[in-house]
Amino acid sequence: MIVGNRFENDNNEALKNVQEKSYGQSLSSMFNVAKKQYITADSILQANHPNIPLLNKINSFDHRVLQAAHDNIAAAFRYRNQNIKQLNLFDNIKDEPNEYMKLWKDWLCDELSELKENANFVRNVIEAVIHSNEEQGYAAEDRLHELLVNYYAIEE
Repeated sequence: MIVGNRFENDNNEALKNVQEKSYGQSLSSMFNVAKKQYITADSILQANHPNIPLLNKINSFDHRVLQAAHDNIAAAFRYRNQNIKQLNLFDNIKDEPNEYMKLWKDWLCDELSELKENANFVRNVIEAVIHSNEEQGYAAEDRLHELLVNYYAIEE
């Protein structure tokens, strides 16, 4: 995750830190949701797509292929939840990261449940991972970025 400001007043550093801390787990969730949906669709259609054997062999992947997608989703969460207050001086500071983590994880889970219904999201996540560091993978990353920019109406 590239930690930075993505919109005006994107200054909740505690929330950004929570998102950065859970970055690996968030990427795994994104990939696993897409993988399950892709395999299910292939099974239903009995398509025997050539990506399925490749997909089943993947135990790990280069995080950078989904980094932009993650960062778009994370920025959308921060933008939609700007009213989450940062704690005051006298609040229990130890609770803040845990509360942010729960809110972020719950929202991401719900969001991925919605996004998995979008065939372009699923296909581009899978192609970006399977074809990482290849032209086909770069093209999938670009399509995924464009899809999320449009989906969240992000102004670049």
